[in-house]
Amino acid sequence: MHAFPILAADIGGTNARFTVVEADGRTAPLGTFGTRDFESAEAAACHALESWPGERPQAAVMALACPISGETFPLTNADWEIVPAEFLEMTGFLQLSIMNDFMAQGLASITLPMKDLHQIGGAARDEDAPRVIVGPGTGLGVALAVKADEKWVVIPGEGGHVDLGPRSEREFAIWPFLRKQAGRMEAELAISGQGLENLCRAVRRADGLEPGSMRAAEISKLALADEDVHAREAVETMTRLLARLAGDLAITTMARGGIYLAGGIAQHVLPILDAPEFRTTFDDKTPFSAIMREMPIYVMTAKDAAITGIAGYVCNPERFAPGNGIRHFRHKTH
Repeated sequence: MHAFPILAADIGGTNARFTVVEADGRTAPLGTFGTRDFESAEAAACHALESWPGERPQAAVMALACPISGETFPLTNADWEIVPAEFLEMTGFLQLSIMNDFMAQGLASITLPMKDLHQIGGAARDEDAPRVIVGPGTGLGVALAVKADEKWVVIPGEGGHVDLGPRSEREFAIWPFLRKQAGRMEAELAISGQGLENLCRAVRRADGLEPGSMRAAEISKLALADEDVHAREAVETMTRLLARLAGDLAITTMARGGIYLAGGIAQHVLPILDAPEFRTTFDDKTPFSAIMREMPIYVMTAKDAAITGIAGYVCNPERFAPGNGIRHFRHKTH
């Protein structure tokens, strides 16, 4: 296993967060940096460690927003590409472990204290039952956590790219105006930061207006302040589609252990998620609505949930069976 202290990193399409993890589980955040502000993950990691006064970590564990396959790891929604041998050589680390960012969020669903979970309806969770993790951010991440032989297995996937369809008359009206992927409407293009922008443009065009060019943060701000009717409709549409997708995943897996909403967007639009429509939409799975109403939904409110998940894994590896969900690399001279 890794020698402590360890550098833990959560690297998404927009931001990279770095934290030093000690053997006793204590964490020391080093900062959050924009992926556009550095040429590479190596440069960002070295910059982050400049502020660390303690013993320099010799191992890094990184959660990346990309599939964990092959020998190099290009981020899905950013320009960085992590090449393990180059990363180890340029940073001086002896060990590097890489996991998908939603494996880290899945680990967080197991390790976060209840104070960092804001519950939206449902009963108490079954501590040993499957858990679904869904996270709209720059893109849309999905993972499943299941317990087998007393160990947790986290299965990250690419559920953000499943097909998405309209149900209401208004949704049918805006659907032709949504940007699609090779003619296919995938969930990420409506349930994410880029999806929110896509929805806002579409609702404006459905009303005969110019699409505009508002960014997701501005749309959310205007929507929560009730200052723009189209921004409000875009956010409400996004959260309604999120509820449906989360409900589909929950009933597919019988996630009595809870549905965990990860990422900054869920935290930013929490007042809309707390409104009755979100939970009602999630429960709307006739003839299984009674089962759905029992499943708890949690918004993960911790700022660095993925880092907490990584820390929980490296400090208590016996709780988990990571399988091939984590790739390990060593410096060629060690």
